[in-house]
Amino acid sequence: MRLQNLSLVIVFLASVASASAYSDDAPVWLREAAALTTPPYEKSVPAVVLVDDGTITIGDDGKVNKVYHFGNYRLG
Repeated sequence: MRLQNLSLVIVFLASVASASAYSDDAPVWLREAAALTTPPYEKSVPAVVLVDDGTITIGDDGKVNKVYHFGNYRLG
């Protein structure tokens, strides 16, 4: 049941990310997250982090661009 719910969350994230990017391809970080298999968790674990990634780029004009992806899934 948990794996099925986790799969639904990943599919939802994939559809939101691809729609917001105006592209047919999902971002690399999302494809990597969707390809991961989840290990079994003890009942005492309340949630897991699915994605925790970020990049910072500084343009030639000094403009700082931060992109951060974080997604968690609450178990049970």
